[in-house]
Amino acid sequence: MMVLQSTAGAEQIVPASEDTYQDRRNRLIISLNELKSRISHVEQQHPYLGNDLSSTCDRAILSLQDTAAATKTVIAQPPAHKINPLSRALDKTGSCIVNGLDKMGDGIIFIFANISKAFNQSHIIS
Repeated sequence: MMVLQSTAGAEQIVPASEDTYQDRRNRLIISLNELKSRISHVEQQHPYLGNDLSSTCDRAILSLQDTAAATKTVIAQPPAHKINPLSRALDKTGSCIVNGLDKMGDGIIFIFANISKAFNQSHIIS
């Protein structure tokens, strides 16, 4: 048996077979939303902190939700032996390109956000 502790502090016994990946993912999304709410409250009280932490929570939540959507998509696809190999190669290539562009976009946003913070802090200091 697996013992889980909720945010209220009460322990709940859940058999391991009932504790599915989807259930864990849903609990994690709920916990991340609670954490984001708390972090946002702290960020509002201390504006100099920026919103990096709540943005990180947003990205984690979106990633988990995308994983859920991808899992449903995989189940809906026909068996692998019936898929055209050329289509499979094009899908993988497209997926890699989209993933690379997404990471590149995150990097560009990160750089400009830090430049903006540095610029704003230099005005505060001077």
